[in-house]
Amino acid sequence: MTPIRKLYLTTFLETGVPYGLIMIMFDLLSGEGFSIWKLLFLTIFFGLFMSLFLVGRVKRKFKKLGVVDISSENLQSIQHRTMTSSKSPESLLNSVMENTDFKNIKFTLNGEEKDLKMGLSWWTWGERINVNSKAVSDTDFEYEITSMPRTKNLRLDYGKNYENVTKVQQLLKS
Repeated sequence: MTPIRKLYLTTFLETGVPYGLIMIMFDLLSGEGFSIWKLLFLTIFFGLFMSLFLVGRVKRKFKKLGVVDISSENLQSIQHRTMTSSKSPESLLNSVMENTDFKNIKFTLNGEEKDLKMGLSWWTWGERINVNSKAVSDTDFEYEITSMPRTKNLRLDYGKNYENVTKVQQLLKS
């Protein structure tokens, strides 16, 4: 099964089944009774709608980022990349603070480690971007970029952390 089909299926199950069960629970509490057909209809209708909407959004996001073949690694909620750049850590931090993609960001400086925290938005519970830098030569630095959800048990981020790591990489290249 391709990663995108797997994402459709997990999104369908993780949204449709809870919605159908909650709506049937409300029916039982209001005295309407249980109907298997109503449960199936609500589960299929809501799960199908949410999977088409959310996975379609993911596909558009990856297409915008230039990813042709979406792999299961791209869909992981924790993204990690290493790269070398001539940009200094201070200049990277200034670039991040000036970039409109990273608005409402909070950061802490711990020696060579930069910890950036992004808050709650319509599409995410927030992310934590960790950038470790190490001087390789007089002009080059090696960067380890990690982006992860602030909510530890979040398995599916719909490409947000991939997007964060890619944007930091683009800032390092410019």
